[in-house]
Amino acid sequence: MKSQFRARRSAFTLIELLTVIAIIAVLAAIIFPVFAAVRENARRADCMTNMKSISTALKQYELDNRKYPDFLFAPAIASGPDINGDGVPDCKTFNDDPKGKLVIATGNDPACTQEQASATGKLGGDFVYDDGVTVGGRVAGSGGLYPEYVKSLSTYSCKNNTWFYPTNDPAYSEAPGTRDYPVTTPKAFFVPSLDKNNIGTFADKYGDVDAPPALRFYKFDSYDTSPRILKDGSGTALAKIDSSQWIVRYQRQWMGVVNNPNDRTVIASDKARQLYQDQLIWRNPGDDAAVTMCSHHVEKGKVIVLYLSGTAKVVDIAALKTKEQLAYDAGVPYTTSDFDTFKMTP
Repeated sequence: MKSQFRARRSAFTLIELLTVIAIIAVLAAIIFPVFAAVRENARRADCMTNMKSISTALKQYELDNRKYPDFLFAPAIASGPDINGDGVPDCKTFNDDPKGKLVIATGNDPACTQEQASATGKLGGDFVYDDGVTVGGRVAGSGGLYPEYVKSLSTYSCKNNTWFYPTNDPAYSEAPGTRDYPVTTPKAFFVPSLDKNNIGTFADKYGDVDAPPALRFYKFDSYDTSPRILKDGSGTALAKIDSSQWIVRYQRQWMGVVNNPNDRTVIASDKARQLYQDQLIWRNPGDDAAVTMCSHHVEKGKVIVLYLSGTAKVVDIAALKTKEQLAYDAGVPYTTSDFDTFKMTP
């Protein structure tokens, strides 16, 4: 009888089991948000480290070339014929000449992979398109930090960006060389460099009949482009992104050239004048000029901004303001219908 009694007493009661489960649930409710916050802080720190590496490379590029590059990495490169016979389309060069310049992916052009593009050794040079006239192709943009100044592809991708994979496309559902391979939708608001021989003029290249359709970019690249930030009816930024729309974040120029930016009848707003003077097309933009930003942290209520000083800061999305009116005050036609272009006003 005693042994039977002891056997029955060795088991847990239902109440004891429910108590333990309740305690575990409470601890999980406390620990999981803390773990998520710690992980996000680590990813922000990693993103800021990437930005600072890019900033160092950007300054070295400017010292060597006396100008800033048109891209931090590169636009997407159009897919060409399978020259090496491995069954995968290669990156396109002008007139399929192996020694030719890389041809950019425009409109809905299929693109080669970022690994293929990086393997060409040509990403730091000119990027062209075929206008049917220019021998060797018409230059749409020139210069990038990879591979001479930034050595690793991973430097360009925020850990919150799910579009980056370190090997060749194992997790992509879209095949390389197809229209839906991971590149952005066409970017109508990329403005190529000003013509140094015609500095007094400005036109959105993609409003020009002689220009290519809008450029596309690789989605793994978090700093040339990143997803659009949504806003409410009042224009306030929301903690949401639209992953189907990608915005150009890094750009040497974003406002048109005006005759006298110090003339208050030309640029009515002091803030607009500051933004105008801080464009990277000028010889001495200020240290507080915004170089790029990453929107992959927006769902946590933040963006990360890189300034020309080399400082990377975490900025609350509540600080984002519209630049559209500032551009209009500067005498520049609207370039987009949304405040979230490639810059922001913190």
